[in-house]
Amino acid sequence: MGGIYTLGISPGTTECYNHVHDVYNYAYVSYGSGLYPDEGSSDILLANNVVHHVRSSPLFMHYGADCIVSNNVLALGGKGPLRRSREDKRCHYRAVCNIVYCDHPQMMDGPWKNKDWYLADNLYWSTAGEPLFAGRTFAEWQAEGNDKGSMVADPLFNNPEAGDFTLKTGSPALKTGFRPIDLSRTGLYGDRKWTSLPGKYPNRKRVEIAPPVEVPITVNYTFEDLVPGAKPYDCDIHEDGGAVVAVTDERAAEGQQCLKFQDAPGAHYRWLPHLEYKRTYTNGTVILSWDMLNSKEHPDDFSVELRDYSQGGYLSGPGVTVGADGTVKASGQVVAKMPLGEWAKATVEIALGKEPPATYRLQLDIPGQPQVVKTLPVPGKSFKTITWLGLMSNSVFRHTGRLTHHSENAKVYPFFCGRSSMAEPQPSKLVTRVRFPSPAPFEPGWRNGRRSRLKICRPKGCEGSTPSPGTIKIAPIYWGFLLF
Repeated sequence: MGGIYTLGISPGTTECYNHVHDVYNYAYVSYGSGLYPDEGSSDILLANNVVHHVRSSPLFMHYGADCIVSNNVLALGGKGPLRRSREDKRCHYRAVCNIVYCDHPQMMDGPWKNKDWYLADNLYWSTAGEPLFAGRTFAEWQAEGNDKGSMVADPLFNNPEAGDFTLKTGSPALKTGFRPIDLSRTGLYGDRKWTSLPGKYPNRKRVEIAPPVEVPITVNYTFEDLVPGAKPYDCDIHEDGGAVVAVTDERAAEGQQCLKFQDAPGAHYRWLPHLEYKRTYTNGTVILSWDMLNSKEHPDDFSVELRDYSQGGYLSGPGVTVGADGTVKASGQVVAKMPLGEWAKATVEIALGKEPPATYRLQLDIPGQPQVVKTLPVPGKSFKTITWLGLMSNSVFRHTGRLTHHSENAKVYPFFCGRSSMAEPQPSKLVTRVRFPSPAPFEPGWRNGRRSRLKICRPKGCEGSTPSPGTIKIAPIYWGFLLF
């Protein structure tokens, strides 16, 4: 959990002059943090601590209020050193005169949106280049009124990798009000026989436990298991003023049904209606594919986009926008023009890993046109993790009318396999009945006495192999966009 862990309202509690380091954990269950004010921790003073080399964040607050974080060294965590975890509850601390030091660009972790914090007179530094503050540069961050009196500069530690965070002569940290921390009296005290005991035992060797095995799975959203007019499951839908999303049997790329997006002049925001799937993918090759159709009679402007919300604000990843005239754009570039009233297929492929990907691959299959294949820059330069997939209608109404698009055959299958083959998944002998909440009057996983197209599959060629993180394939999310 953490080097120092607290719970609840605790007026008068202090955490001072502690040396917290090398805190690790089973990464797939909990957090290995330094100072961990957990649920409701409030009115606590955290000052003059040196915290470094932890798996997650040197300061990790779940939620609480009115904690003071002052004159600490918060360094070399696997995540951003300053962590807030909640915004539906108060998650407030006052962080002043601290040194925040990383070997990656992220100074913050968790949500930083509601302004329920106070940061000032801190010194920030990243050995990996320009630091980022919840997706913003330092200039952008300060322009929003944050971190007055703070600066970005090398604090000039003597030997941080070896755990020596004392300051060299001329350290700019002193200009922010930071005062050197004396840890000479930190640790055990009392009889020499007692205080010398830890030195007799070597540090335990750090052992990494392999991540849990991910079971290969295919989820195929065809919308065939819902009645016309029903809402799709497993997603969040935002509607307003007649702008709606619903299953329809008016037309489909294949099968009998698809998902219809109908815009309306009464929508409060131009991006309504929209639908969002919230999934998290951190490594491997991710493939997203869908079918789309823009109505010939009432064409719309719409977009499909992947985003990263893991760094505070959101960062745009691969995406496609389609104009009312059929112009298809990606990463700000015109890549094709699709005919109105006809289905086209888009496929996006991006490799995720330790570093933010610079590019992604886009393929467009449009009837009667040569296949389009482009390698394009990822819009958000720090985009690293997929946490969100959105389908949005972006029209601005200049007259009374209706605009509609449909989507169908949403098919999602992440799989992990140690082989390099990208073979299409084939149904295995495993048959699973999956139920989803649905307004349909029949059993959600079944329609007219037959199984729906939700399958659990194993990639061909991977039978008997040991799954390992390698390839994540989300494919194809086929949407039929019919815009009236």
